[in-house]
Amino acid sequence: MKKTLSTLILVIISIVSFAQVYLTPEDFSGEEFPPEGWIIENGGNESTFEPGPMPLTTEPTCAFITTSANMDIDDRLITPEITLPSGSTANIYAQLRGSVGYALAMYWDPDNEVRYFIEVSTDGGNSWTAVLDLDDQASVQAAGASFPWPDWDWFNVAIDISAYAGQTIMVAFHHEKEFVPSGGGSFGITNFGVLEVVENDVELTSMNMPNYALVNDNVEITGSFKNLGSNVVTSFEGEYRINGVVAGTFEAEGLSVSQFSNHNFVAGNPAVFDAVDIYEVELEITKVNGVDDNSPENNILEQAISIGSELVDRIPLFEVFTSSTCYTCPGANDLIDAILLDKPDDEYSLVKYHVDWPGNGDPYYIEATGVRADYYSVFGVPDLFTNGAYDNPFNFSNGVYNSAKNEEAFVNMSVSYVFDGLNVSATVDVDPKINIEDASVHMAIVEKTTYNNTGTNGETEFHNVIMAMMPDGNGTATALSDGVAVTFNGDVNMITTFIEEFDDLKIVAFVQDNLTKAILQSESHDLEITSDIENLKHMSVSIFPNPGNGIFTIKGVKDARLEVNSLNGQLIHEERFSSDTVVDLSSQEKGVYLLEIFSNEELIKVEKLIIQ
Repeated sequence: MKKTLSTLILVIISIVSFAQVYLTPEDFSGEEFPPEGWIIENGGNESTFEPGPMPLTTEPTCAFITTSANMDIDDRLITPEITLPSGSTANIYAQLRGSVGYALAMYWDPDNEVRYFIEVSTDGGNSWTAVLDLDDQASVQAAGASFPWPDWDWFNVAIDISAYAGQTIMVAFHHEKEFVPSGGGSFGITNFGVLEVVENDVELTSMNMPNYALVNDNVEITGSFKNLGSNVVTSFEGEYRINGVVAGTFEAEGLSVSQFSNHNFVAGNPAVFDAVDIYEVELEITKVNGVDDNSPENNILEQAISIGSELVDRIPLFEVFTSSTCYTCPGANDLIDAILLDKPDDEYSLVKYHVDWPGNGDPYYIEATGVRADYYSVFGVPDLFTNGAYDNPFNFSNGVYNSAKNEEAFVNMSVSYVFDGLNVSATVDVDPKINIEDASVHMAIVEKTTYNNTGTNGETEFHNVIMAMMPDGNGTATALSDGVAVTFNGDVNMITTFIEEFDDLKIVAFVQDNLTKAILQSESHDLEITSDIENLKHMSVSIFPNPGNGIFTIKGVKDARLEVNSLNGQLIHEERFSSDTVVDLSSQEKGVYLLEIFSNEELIKVEKLIIQ
């Protein structure tokens, strides 16, 4: 349950007789900040808004901004556009807290150089009008708060914006601070919304149910609501419907849910689905405090669930977004690698996408990485997605690994390939035990260890680095049906990739549900040259120093032939040798070249040579 302080009860001066929520009170507790549709306008050159409990507090969640002496700040936290109908009597509601009280603020800010406002814009944010000035006594008292506003405590404001009825507006919390040698602290806002309040009104804020389940299993449905009404919620009733038919009802009494507080609940008895199919489930709160909810339009949520015929073993997929120019990435990479690289290699799949930021970004960035980052809405690194769901990379543990491995799966898959040392032709066979309307099949080539993509963060060794995806970062779109096996093929020539050692590669394949982003199954294998020569023979060949000045020593192979080609395929050097040899390419221009070694005319080694 989301925690809120019991003392944070908004005092409503007047109650209207009908309900309308234009902006659900936002407590900034979600994973995304700013929330979807919100904007942070940073007009200063220092601190800006961030989410979480305020400094030195543990609750509630909020958006806050921290300042100190000699900071120049002019920042707004801006809502999405809100359209108020004609005749609206809506108010802006918020709960505010300063880390220093008004009296102390006046002590170190007698010239009013640190200011806080709530503002309204009617022109898309080009200009703003203050509807609450926290340094103005009349403005604060008109919003229902005491003046001076409380020291070190949350207080409530209700701001009449009926003058904006019939207009489309944006609302902002504005902090302005001039560059002065004194003054600091933090200021927070939570339950920031626009609505017309009635006595009995809750908003169903979440519905929780598995996206997939086994036929005839019990499926628990839970939810949570926020009390938007002026009355304390002491009881409520509800129901859930499967494909439009009521399948369960529930009720609760003896509650005490204050205004703008949240309540979690279980929606009665579990649902049971007796056939393999995709079902639509609706959850609804029907009554509050024994009467019909005054604003029923925000009482319903729905979710699809796909029912499978058979459980299969899962190979979890861990996708890491990182960069050699990210200073916090080494710690996350070390933690993840320490746990995963200690596990059996066939027990999990790992792909690390190296992004082209911050700064100049990672030298091994590829276009497919950008596609995957956009798919997951990755805006910061390091980031970790476990079976398609976001995980905090710094919280990765054996427990997280085991949970991912034990997650139910309903799709079997197998991977085969042909690898000639340079070209990969892959085949993925998918055998679903479930129906999925919008899926994609992905094939990736990763290099198990790289060294040449160093950046500015001190890392010198990198693992499972993405090199190519087949056909690209979007994968191959498909629909899956229970019991209907499908096959997918992919090809890639790796001459233009960043691969350092062609005998240090893995192929990783996975199936993803695009509606939920859940990874349904994965599989990975080391890539070995598929020829009649013993697969391990080429592993003993070593070429050094690489990168180098053009003089390369080759050891570990006898009676062989080598070719060196430019990346556009032009042969620049060829020779036969009977024992360890030295290849002199010092006359060639600096750059990357492709070395191929043949034994009995069979390709046994491919490596990029880097002349510096």
